[in-house]
Amino acid sequence: MALEQGDNTEARSFVPSGLVEHAGLSRSAQDLFQPIDRAIANRQDLPWSLDFRAGADLYRLPAYTGERLSASALMTDETEQKLDAPKIQRPSDATAEAGVISGQTNQNQHEKAFKIAHAADRTPSGIMPALHESFSIEGDLTAADRGNKSGKTQTVPDDAVVAWDPRKDAQTKLEQAVYPHRDNRDAFLDKEAARWVSQHFSSLAGYSERHDGIAPKLIAAILKNEQTYYRTDKDALPDAIVRRTGDLPRDLTIGPAQMSISNVRQLAKEYPDVLGSVADSTHLATDKTYATMLVGAYLDSKIQVFENWTKHPPDRSKLGKDERYQYDHALPLWKAGMETKALIMSYNPAAGLDHMNNVLKYLRD
Repeated sequence: MALEQGDNTEARSFVPSGLVEHAGLSRSAQDLFQPIDRAIANRQDLPWSLDFRAGADLYRLPAYTGERLSASALMTDETEQKLDAPKIQRPSDATAEAGVISGQTNQNQHEKAFKIAHAADRTPSGIMPALHESFSIEGDLTAADRGNKSGKTQTVPDDAVVAWDPRKDAQTKLEQAVYPHRDNRDAFLDKEAARWVSQHFSSLAGYSERHDGIAPKLIAAILKNEQTYYRTDKDALPDAIVRRTGDLPRDLTIGPAQMSISNVRQLAKEYPDVLGSVADSTHLATDKTYATMLVGAYLDSKIQVFENWTKHPPDRSKLGKDERYQYDHALPLWKAGMETKALIMSYNPAAGLDHMNNVLKYLRD
């Protein structure tokens, strides 16, 4: 089959000859089926905007030259008569026209006309200076130019909210997506469970009595801090897998307590009456009540460890990595009588003072 040559510019109609006449279409409708001249179909010859409201067939007019199309070409006789009627010019329009000057006007006339047109503007400070610079206007700015009729420069306090900042809004939404628990930390702890374990774990109960019943508040503060740094990309996925399968192939931190699976299972061995079987402990760790009791059991266990190390110092070389952190960072605080800080440090000893200060902030709230 032969192919058409690419330079064939003949206008073609793709409607069979005589079809539109037999269909009884009006002249304007028939025109829609006529071929469009290639010159007009060229993008650069089309008008920048089409006034479909006037009903004009711009394609049947001469090629667009950039000049304004006449009203007679685009409008009805009645509309044209209305446009020919005398126009009453408003004072504001007359003032505005005073500012429209030709490109041949000297600089002084330009400046004068511009100031006349904008003398009554109540524009915010900073807008007029920018316009002066854009128009290359020389000379000092008046108080009216600065949008201040009193002649005094208006200032905005540093802490004032002057406009919506899309960057801050985007940052807030990003933080909400990355840290999903920050806006609702209390939803991931059980205050009743915190009070219960503070009374039933003997070592934790003794510590709480020595410090005005602080144990439930300390448990809550630790859990709130963990929600602050709970991440969608790092922590939510392991929790979802544990809820579905009941276990994980790696020793990751899970649940509201963000406790490692190995620690969860160890505590279940030490406190079976409260935490139940080891087999169920990993899956249950994603529950807020169970997680609250896990934190209480952990603190109770560390109190016993610190009391034992104080009386019988261990061989540091035989301690595991986590135990060495406890020995180096938490035990000195315990010996110094700062028991609450020692327990806070023991929960995440590798994080150091940052972790301690964050938990103390929630403890004071």
